[in-house]
Amino acid sequence: MEKVSKLEQISEPQRSKVFAYICISLFACIIIFVRYQNADFDNEFLKGLFLRNEKVELEGVIVSDPENKKTYWRYEVLVKNLPSSIAGSKTGAANINAKILAKEKSRASKDTSQHAELTGLAELDDSIFPTYGDHIKFVAKLSKPKLIEGKDGRDFDYEYFLQKDDIFYLADIEQTQVIATNQANRLTHFLYKVKKNFMQNIEDVLPAPYAFLATGLVISGKGSLDKELQEQFQKVGLIHIVVLSGSNVSIIGEAISKCFSFLPKLWGGIFGSIGIILFGMMTGGGATVYRSVIMSIIGIYTRLSGRTNSGFISLMVAGACMLFHNPKLLLHDPSFQLSFMATLGLIFLSSPIEEFLKRTIEFAKSLTMTSSIKAKKTNIKIPAGLISLISTCIATQVFTLPFIIKFSGVVSLVALPTNIAVLPLIPFTMLFVFLTGAVSFISPIIAYLPAFVSYVFLKIELLIVGYFASLPFSAITVPNISTSTFTILYFVIFLLVIIANVSSGLNKKYTDDDTKAGLLKINTTPV
Repeated sequence: MEKVSKLEQISEPQRSKVFAYICISLFACIIIFVRYQNADFDNEFLKGLFLRNEKVELEGVIVSDPENKKTYWRYEVLVKNLPSSIAGSKTGAANINAKILAKEKSRASKDTSQHAELTGLAELDDSIFPTYGDHIKFVAKLSKPKLIEGKDGRDFDYEYFLQKDDIFYLADIEQTQVIATNQANRLTHFLYKVKKNFMQNIEDVLPAPYAFLATGLVISGKGSLDKELQEQFQKVGLIHIVVLSGSNVSIIGEAISKCFSFLPKLWGGIFGSIGIILFGMMTGGGATVYRSVIMSIIGIYTRLSGRTNSGFISLMVAGACMLFHNPKLLLHDPSFQLSFMATLGLIFLSSPIEEFLKRTIEFAKSLTMTSSIKAKKTNIKIPAGLISLISTCIATQVFTLPFIIKFSGVVSLVALPTNIAVLPLIPFTMLFVFLTGAVSFISPIIAYLPAFVSYVFLKIELLIVGYFASLPFSAITVPNISTSTFTILYFVIFLLVIIANVSSGLNKKYTDDDTKAGLLKINTTPV
């Protein structure tokens, strides 16, 4: 019988689809490359101010959710106007629309009274909260982001990192005056206000550090744990849950979708998508969050159309959308890179590992089943969910390992048991934390009921993390690796993934063919 090649077995429509995918991918890569080449990596007007090396008075609007760094506030300011003495006769210089990353210490009480009049607040402390949308006038001296030196040559290029957000200069600002409020996107301003109140509700009923971990799990997207606890989470390979991670966003996205399941499918999908988008905006965004938001929306409409959702295609679409909007993410944002690689691990490696584990368990059971008595003693069923969790943890750890070595060098040796112990608790923790914050809007007293359950879960999680982090072998520090070694590691990983998937496919085909041919006769053979 004449052999037919794999390519000839593919139908014409399938070939056309594959060809279309290849063409679209190449076209997307070209557009992203061109956009990156034409992106801005400096601003001529701010560069002029920087070269003057003196303090100047500027105006601008706060366009990010201000972060409280205990001794100062940090936020992005979209500089709107330059003084006439600086702008001169340059066309467009008086309205430059360039961002700076500002650091501001507590404001003076005279500015507090002015802000109180503008916002209608009767009483404020000596220091006020800078707010998204505030139009402020301030005095600042611009500076360039500096290289942050790390151990073993792991320097962090802060300037390169900030360029992804079109931020090229820093400023310690002073003499801040609020000219007007709510001058940015009104919807975003409202969502940030809801988030702030929600976080305050949780902090009112949960003590530190449980409140900080709770808000990081559900909504804040910013870790507020102290340095010691952050190091513990890093040691045990759970740093991704300290801030709002992609997996947490997926859980929340699924919950939002289910909230609208009582509506007709189309309307449920529309309102579910809107809810997920609003949640992403409220958290303040970030590459990990927006990647999960886009993939969640794709999943909703895939289910509505009755098609099978392809994780790989969803990831590629999400990545392309994000890079079309901001091509700098690909090279300048470690969180985008880590999130992307972790998701690739889930898509391509978790299933082969899960299948391998199941075959290994079945093989181990078959070796012990030499008699009916032993069979009864050793016939212990391992939950399928546990096997899936183990395979997921291994897949993500393998795919992110080169990045972890490159960026931090801290490789956890207890990541697998810690993730297995903690991750099943996360959805329940998130549920009761959400109930705590939501119920507090209605009755702070009733909110103590879900807060107590949240506290128990958070306490257990911190105890597990503390125990594994205290082990002397919990983590090792790996020396820094070169770019070529980094590339070789990923080449080996992708090669192993191809082998694992091919082996998994062949094994499945062999098993299916044997079943169809009636060759598995073990059940019909007399003992």
